[in-house]
Amino acid sequence: IESTLRHVQQTNRPDEDMADNWKIHIATLRHPDQASRTRLEAALKDLLDLSKQDESARLRLAQEGALAPLIAVAARTGEYWIGIRQVCLQVLATISWHAETGLPLVEAGMLPIAINALNDEDEVIVGRAMGILNNIAMYEQARKQMLSSGVLEAIKPFLGQPALIGLDADKIVAYLVGREDAKEHEMMVAGDGSIERLVSAAHDTLHSLQVHGLKLSVMGLLKAMRLIAINDNNKTRLVSAGAVGVLLLAADKRREHAHLAVGALLELSFDDQGMAELRSILKEPRGAIFTTLSTPGNEGATEEVRRDCRDLLFMLKGQSEKPPAKPISAKEKKHVMVSYAWAQKKRVQKMCKELRRLGLDVWRDEEGSSVVPAMSANTADSMAQALEAASVVLVCVSRDYKDSGNCRMECKYAKALEAAGRLKIVYLMMEEDFTTTSETAIGGWLRLYMEDALWYQCWDDELVEEAAGKVTRVLEERLKPSKLPASFPILSRLTSDGRLCRRRSVVLSN
Repeated sequence: IESTLRHVQQTNRPDEDMADNWKIHIATLRHPDQASRTRLEAALKDLLDLSKQDESARLRLAQEGALAPLIAVAARTGEYWIGIRQVCLQVLATISWHAETGLPLVEAGMLPIAINALNDEDEVIVGRAMGILNNIAMYEQARKQMLSSGVLEAIKPFLGQPALIGLDADKIVAYLVGREDAKEHEMMVAGDGSIERLVSAAHDTLHSLQVHGLKLSVMGLLKAMRLIAINDNNKTRLVSAGAVGVLLLAADKRREHAHLAVGALLELSFDDQGMAELRSILKEPRGAIFTTLSTPGNEGATEEVRRDCRDLLFMLKGQSEKPPAKPISAKEKKHVMVSYAWAQKKRVQKMCKELRRLGLDVWRDEEGSSVVPAMSANTADSMAQALEAASVVLVCVSRDYKDSGNCRMECKYAKALEAAGRLKIVYLMMEEDFTTTSETAIGGWLRLYMEDALWYQCWDDELVEEAAGKVTRVLEERLKPSKLPASFPILSRLTSDGRLCRRRSVVLSN
């Protein structure tokens, strides 16, 4: 591989010898008690040099079976192993930089070893163990395992410490529970000035200043701010700490991370103070960045960034706060719009197919309906047209939906139209453990929007057909009132065990 060839050229060793050296080093780590300290340290330093080369080199280390022996050496205790463990944890921290190699570390048993190392008396070992946990916490795929591992309790003593290890602890909390509504998690996020420290560190990093004596990567700080901004209770704190200016600078100067910066700004636009500051910026020259990034064909922006900028501009111009004065005529209002997060795309597609089979005209962003075409480059305008032409909106409730600023904007506009009597919102539960009655109940803005609304189970493919049938009967009340039968089934309130029951209702004539 290319990284190996570059290493060979730098060290003047044949690639065959280099491959053999890898195997020898890994074999040495598998039997550390049979090797001298000098040999162990030499093997680890060689592997450290390799791990720093590039992603392909780290991936090869994982494929060569280096993870398990490295973790085993990192778990050793005693004074003899201190220096060896320091280098070993440095290798593991480098390997954890990217998901392709960081996630296999979790599967290989890294979490309990790193958590236990936080109790070590050696500061270098503690710092590198915290760095590993910080890197792994960034990966959404590892979130459940990290939460169940007890990492939040383990890092509590480090929160608020005026050093890099304290900042890493702040980021871990932000990655894992920054978006959560639970009071105990909100206290961890907001306590001891962690929000202010994160914003300050991002500011200094963007201005090429050192933080705790080091030049940090701004990506992790931006991701932490992006996740914290999801929770409404954090928004004002972020704005007051200067997050809007920092995020605006990041979107302009660090285009590779613009998706995190613009996504966080979209979230802050749901806060009154954040909205006021963003609208003020929009009138300034620096506010032109939103239009620049939203322009199709802009090579410096991904489609995600362009969409978020267009949605943000839609919000800033007040278009999401009230529907157009002139409603679409009843004859034009024919379709059902589906609002969902892309993580549930496959099941939503199945639901749309079933609804069409039952005779409904359905609008989904990629497909469109007979009334409104599929979503165009201007996503915000397309969304608005689809909502304004809808008699019913199906909101597909999930964690991803709640955490998405784009979905929130759609739902906010739909609520404004519903309040004006222009449409009806029907909720589909896409996750069994995320409903109004589950142990981890829906919270935040989405729970406020739902109020006491009835909902339908749709968290399994087998439930789609049944849910589509039930939804269709309810939709007929609005879409085809003149053709309703004398009586039809509707959903009643929740039973005591949280399930939906049915009852017969009689339609009375005027």
